[in-house]
Amino acid sequence: TTPDAALGASSHYLFVVESARGEVSIVAPAGATSSFINSDPLSPGFSGVPVGRLPVEAATTADGCFIATANQGSCDLSAIDVLGAVRQRTGIAWRRTVTAQGGTLAARPSAIVAPPGVPFDVNIPACDPSPAGLVYVAFPGCDLVGVVDLASGSLVEGIRFPQGGPPVLTGPNATCPLECAELAAGAAVPGGPVAPGGAPITLAMDPDGGLLYVGLWNEPTVAV
Repeated sequence: TTPDAALGASSHYLFVVESARGEVSIVAPAGATSSFINSDPLSPGFSGVPVGRLPVEAATTADGCFIATANQGSCDLSAIDVLGAVRQRTGIAWRRTVTAQGGTLAARPSAIVAPPGVPFDVNIPACDPSPAGLVYVAFPGCDLVGVVDLASGSLVEGIRFPQGGPPVLTGPNATCPLECAELAAGAAVPGGPVAPGGAPITLAMDPDGGLLYVGLWNEPTVAV
């Protein structure tokens, strides 16, 4: 959803992750029917917005201005300018590698959520020209849920889930096993063998933004 005078006070669009194509498609609902918006009308065929390899989930930033995707195949995130995508503009997608204090986290994300949006009213501020805001990203390969600054890709805080133990805050100084070889240079990898952990694979945010629910592959519980 994005506020814009040219689109109406509050216009609704669906952003659909196309994992195999490495794209996000935009759908404009219209009553009982819907239509896709071609992101590249100057090229033959229908195109979505290119993001990273194998995007698996998407989340809308709290201000409604950007869609963030977790790209499992390329071990990174992407951000799409909602208004630019709806208006079929170019140059409206950004790639973000996740960077911890010690280097790049070359780990495959499995889920992404963002804080809930603010209610729209007549005093909505203009969107930033480039991505901003925080997203929460699950990295099952290193038992980590990271709080990531979408503006820079920096890890702000990390929560590690050891198997059978309580969650541990890592701060921005987290490490992950190498899962994408193209990010090996400068990757923040563990110094030795890594014990099996909880492996967070899915995330959900409470509607008021006060709680984050974490589904763990190796645990019979949901962490909150």
